[in-house]
Amino acid sequence: MLLLSIVFSNVCLLTSCEEPSQALIYVYNEHGADHFRYMEYKGLSEVELDFPIVSIAVHDNKIEQNGWTTLSLMTSDFVPDKYQAYWAGFLETNITYELTNASFENSVAGLCRDSLTPPCKKLKAYLSENMEYVIKQYLTFGENDEFWYQITYPGKVSAFSGMPIN
Repeated sequence: MLLLSIVFSNVCLLTSCEEPSQALIYVYNEHGADHFRYMEYKGLSEVELDFPIVSIAVHDNKIEQNGWTTLSLMTSDFVPDKYQAYWAGFLETNITYELTNASFENSVAGLCRDSLTPPCKKLKAYLSENMEYVIKQYLTFGENDEFWYQITYPGKVSAFSGMPIN
């Protein structure tokens, strides 16, 4: 089994330093079965982790300082693609939840309190058309195209829908 060894380090400015949020999924074997565990850290720096890591995310939110936020995701190829896609999506959702929620609240929250209003109908139509486009593209290109393979991979679809992967 491949061990993904990762060293965290944080470079801070002299004025202030808010360390990035860091989260990972690792796998361990207990009673002959693999189990996945989620860990989130704030301020993990210069620590070497030597156990099988499936996926790791580092979210550096500097919106208040410079208007930017960055998310770095890595997966290890010692697990099948569907697990890599699922756990990367899981980490992204969890580590950026507050920012995603704030963005939603500041942009579209309350837009569709009455689903029959023109803006709500327009939004629903756009989202429906977009989903139809994605499905048509996948059916056209299938698993032979590297991009559409990743976009529609069962692990990713499961993560978006909140369903467990098989």
